[in-house]
Amino acid sequence: KTIEKLKQMYPNSTIVLGGILSKEQPHHARRHVYNEAARTAAAQTGVLFLDTRGWLTTYRLYPYMADDLHLKDQDQWRLADPFKNALKNLLATQTSTKKSYFLYLEAGSILEPTNFILR
Repeated sequence: KTIEKLKQMYPNSTIVLGGILSKEQPHHARRHVYNEAARTAAAQTGVLFLDTRGWLTTYRLYPYMADDLHLKDQDQWRLADPFKNALKNLLATQTSTKKSYFLYLEAGSILEPTNFILR
């Protein structure tokens, strides 16, 4: 429902649904299920999906965790390059001429549509 509303509000934007950050550990299995549900929702609504499964493990972020799910505020920047690179690669697969992007992240966080340059 939220994705369809965003598509109506921003018809000239490419919408990207962000996956659920997780660790590659058994106790994060439920987060992996949520990530797959987000992937399915993106496919069903025709938006792009930015898969972040296992990033907490891949980018070795355990020392920077506030708890088992969240990075400390002062360490959020550590995901900037992975997000930038993944988003750049994802957008490179598209043939759309849309210049505005709308990133809808997990837990309902929404970044406003923006024109940006990925370097």
